[in-house]
Amino acid sequence: MEDVYQSRIYAVIFFLLAALGVGFVCYRVLAPFLAAIAWAIVLAVAFQKPWSFLERRMPRHRNLAAALLTLAIAAGCSSRQVCWQACWPTRSSPWRRRSRPT
Repeated sequence: MEDVYQSRIYAVIFFLLAALGVGFVCYRVLAPFLAAIAWAIVLAVAFQKPWSFLERRMPRHRNLAAALLTLAIAAGCSSRQVCWQACWPTRSSPWRRRSRPT
């Protein structure tokens, strides 16, 4: 009876170590992408309401609704970047090298 109990303990310990090893390997593989995954989750939650609105308005054209929402998000992001670059003063840009007096 004790041998069965002891072999079961070894099996559980082996399973836990194997699960920890696989989990560690998965973490090491996904580590460079964790920031992108986090942003994807944030954006998916943020745009869930507009998606459900478009889905209700176009029940037979879900692909078109997805394309429209994707284009709207891309246009919003790019328009903000264009406005930011247009409004940013170029002469006092912190990335511009300033000439030193000689």
